[in-house]
Parts: sequence; structure tokens; C-alpha cells
Amino acid sequence: LRFPELAKAFYEKGPGRASGRLAEVLEAARDRGEIQLDDCRWAADHFVGMFRDNLHLRVVLGLCPPPSPAEADAAVISAVGIFLHGVYG
Repeated sequence: LRFPELAKAFYEKGPGRASGRLAEVLEAARDRGEIQLDDCRWAADHFVGMFRDNLHLRVVLGLCPPPSPAEADAAVISAVGIFLHGVYG
């Protein structure tokens, strides 16, 4: 890695920050008895990772254009639904 400080700063200010804040929200919900999670940070990392999916990779690699607002909304709705309800029923 040529610029480890830059990589660390990017992660801490972007995906790491989002995961950390979401983990706090999930922990509060767990403490109120609204959800059941053993590891809120891991769940938060999974959720944030859902947004860095193959569509993101295809756009970064120039294989397809960025999604339209409607396509982005559909991706978010899908990720939230899978995260909250899983793939069952």
C-alpha cells in the first residue's frame, strides 16, 4: 500500500464512520429490546457493505453508468429490506 495513512483516513471518515454510527443506533435499539443482535458492529459493517455491491464495482470499473435516482432508491430499498427482514418470506 503506497499511502497507508490516506487509506486509513478514508476508511475512518467514510465507511468506518457510517458503520460506527449505525452500530450505535443498533445498540440503542437492542438495549430497548426492539431488535436482537449479538454483534451490532458486525451487522452495521454488513449493512454498509451492501451499498458497496457489484453495481458500485461495475460503475467504478466503467462497465456501466451510475444508477439513476430511481435505480439508487430501488437499491437502497432492497438493501434495507434484506437487512431488516432477511431473505425469508
